[in-house]
Amino acid sequence: MNEGLTGWNNMRLFLSFQPDDPTVAARISSCLADISTWMKEHHLQLNLAKTELLVLPANPSLQHDFTIQLDSSSITPSRSVRNLGVTVDDQLTFTDHISKTALSCRFALHNIRKIRPFLTEHATQLLIQALVITRLDYCNALLAGLPSCATKPLQMIQNAAARLVFNEPKRAHVTPLFISLHWLPLSARIKFKALTLAYRSVTGSAPSYFHSLLQVYIPARSLRQNKTATQIPRKAVNIRECDDYDMTSYVEEENEEVEGRRKKTKRKFDDYVLGMLL
Repeated sequence: MNEGLTGWNNMRLFLSFQPDDPTVAARISSCLADISTWMKEHHLQLNLAKTELLVLPANPSLQHDFTIQLDSSSITPSRSVRNLGVTVDDQLTFTDHISKTALSCRFALHNIRKIRPFLTEHATQLLIQALVITRLDYCNALLAGLPSCATKPLQMIQNAAARLVFNEPKRAHVTPLFISLHWLPLSARIKFKALTLAYRSVTGSAPSYFHSLLQVYIPARSLRQNKTATQIPRKAVNIRECDDYDMTSYVEEENEEVEGRRKKTKRKFDDYVLGMLL
């Protein structure tokens, strides 16, 4: 079980404890007292009014009801805290963070829509990327692994932003708009950021503390590359009606057709990804 205490003097204290640990309140109080003493010695003041306590239980069903006493102030666990612009809740669902992000993006889109008749398409795109897309991308790697229903409000914001760029109606299909704008959908943006960070960490272009958190998987034995796997025909053949049919030629023709479709699809996907990166 992890517990984090966040203060607004750019100071965060993280402690871990067992669910049945009776000394956790005393440990936190002692740490806060030591910090307060150190700050007073350096002519600083710990602002207890803005000090928040967040408990992250390993089991969501566990509830912790304790109070931290320091001088005449008392601190109780909060349901959510804000750190570096991200609202973190005690269940790590990020519901509050998604709601606040969607609200700020809707406000920005509302203001841009008012002046949209006076803007060019390019100017509108620049405004939306600066005021909306940057909010959607900020710390969105924290949303990795959440269900689609949780991130749906942010995806709807991105859909509305794409329609506003091209001045399309609210029911217009957004996939062609995303392709024209070279935008990835929200879920793909989250995965792309996580994969890019992992790639940079492995190759050494990311900060060293990221590399120390990763372990490259090396299989114990060489894996077989199944490059000569036989393709299963997609069409059924009635053997009774084709006694003289050359089944070998049929399977080879089907394999060539399937391989051609696979290569064509792969080329389209590669061109799309390359366009996203350029």
